Amino acid sequence: MGWAERLTRSRALIEAELDFADEDDVPGSVSQQVWEDVGALYLDVAEHIEAARGGEIVRDGYKVVLVGPPNAGKSSLLNALAQREVAIVTHVAGTTRDILSVDLDLGGYLVRFFDTAGCGRRTISSSRKV
Repeated sequence: MGWAERLTRSRALIEAELDFADEDDVPGSVSQQVWEDVGALYLDVAEHIEAARGGEIVRDGYKVVLVGPPNAGKSSLLNALAQREVAIVTHVAGTTRDILSVDLDLGGYLVRFFDTAGCGRRTISSSRKV
């Protein structure tokens, strides 16, 4: 039985109890049965919503951000994954300034990789004597 049918049945039981409470052919209180049915329906809807969230990730794709210090190999990794030159790779730190992205099909799943500028600790060297 679908969700709409289950709700309609519960509503009909409640209305019957309210409208025909004085009649002998209407069984006793149906409220316990209605509470159980609506509670079970609530759990079914909650499970459906949770499954839909997982489906949204699969539909929209996974997002992977490559983060690390300058010259750690983030852009090289992105190029290797894409099997083409997406990002410029040099020995000069700070080449990547904008966020680059590439969409890949990995086993039938969309995965979007983002290459970021280097972040992390910077060492500042000084020749000044203290």
